Amino acid sequence: MSDVVLELRGIHKSYNHGAPNALRVLEDVNVTLHKGQISALVAPSGAGKSTLLHIAGLLDSAAAKKRAGDLLDMVGLGARADHRPSQLSGGEQQRVALCRALANNPSTLLADEPTGNLDEATSNQVFDLILEIARETGLCALIATHNPNLAAKMDRTLRLQGRRLHQE
Repeated sequence: MSDVVLELRGIHKSYNHGAPNALRVLEDVNVTLHKGQISALVAPSGAGKSTLLHIAGLLDSAAAKKRAGDLLDMVGLGARADHRPSQLSGGEQQRVALCRALANNPSTLLADEPTGNLDEATSNQVFDLILEIARETGLCALIATHNPNLAAKMDRTLRLQGRRLHQE
């Protein structure tokens, strides 16, 4: 049995916003993600990180109330399950987003700048929680980030450059 959980081959993406020339974002992108492997997707803004994550994110949706409660307990927010997003701090909102992403027991976690809007201490706390959950459960993760310090904590780095994906 293979430990491959997601494989993308020959991915191309262009946007044509009414312009005569399409904006090419991705060209012949190939990547294989394995169970338990945590990969950083690093590129500047506008390079196609979110686009690649959206293409890769063909995941089933559905969430059970018990699963949601268990996940909220896991990230320390079980007592705040009835709170509205506006009643939660930025870090708490990111932990809830992590719970939503894990609700269906996916084999792969796709995260687009999960700590981008947080202060450094909260960012590190949320990111460490993501790594802990991924490593404990054997979850494959592809996490887009601008932060080289966070990327360095992951198993490998994938860099989008010139519309192509380079593996380091």
